[in-house]
Amino acid sequence: MNDGNNQNNHMEILYDKKLICPLCGTGFSSKKIRSRFIKPEKLDTDFCQIFAPGDPNPLHYFVIICPECSYGFYDDSSRIPGNAREEVAVFLKEWRFSHPKSYCGKRSLYDVIETYRFALALADIVREIHINHAGLNIRLAWLFRGQQDGANEQKYMTEALQHYEQSYINGDFAQTNVTEIQLLYLIGELHRRRQNYAEAIRYFGKVVHHEDKSRYRKYVSLARDQWQLAREEHMQKNNGQTDLQELTES
Repeated sequence: MNDGNNQNNHMEILYDKKLICPLCGTGFSSKKIRSRFIKPEKLDTDFCQIFAPGDPNPLHYFVIICPECSYGFYDDSSRIPGNAREEVAVFLKEWRFSHPKSYCGKRSLYDVIETYRFALALADIVREIHINHAGLNIRLAWLFRGQQDGANEQKYMTEALQHYEQSYINGDFAQTNVTEIQLLYLIGELHRRRQNYAEAIRYFGKVVHHEDKSRYRKYVSLARDQWQLAREEHMQKNNGQTDLQELTES
């Protein structure tokens, strides 16, 4: 009896979400994880949710792939420019030929990584805004972190960092729910994780002295902590010496 209940509970973790493909207009269903089953053990300093081994991870079902035309999309993905549709069509035809399976059901980790790499390739074709491009890269970096694959984690973290910086420069983050102070903190933290300590402190400084710091004390507190950590890590690399500035308050 208990085995049956456990099996039913396991089956309820995933549900079928009804969707409409933004490219071909086809209606279909794809698996998602019910929010009540998403229970991270902790949150990393770059906002990566850490789950216990075997626990459901919402990253696995972030990218959606249409079973009819194979277009890949996700929450907040940009509209497809008219001048990119022909190139998208050619790319999707090649993808369907080499990947005839459906990604609407339960996914293996291999399937998950394929969906992200596919979405990143599409993001290049449709000239996705930098903040969304960065979001795909950082999520893929987090997935590789969970697999303790440091090389691929660093690869996609670097890509994410480049797009986050371009998003800050160009201001395209304003089209999303990401605030400037949150973006500045994340850029600083990714620089720290890449051991670019001077750049990390520069961006943490932008957070600490931001005009909206009183509204976003969480990020200011995080920036202070990571500023000090960046200095300590830099000193460890340089035999106890550092030329990085101390934290000063405005």
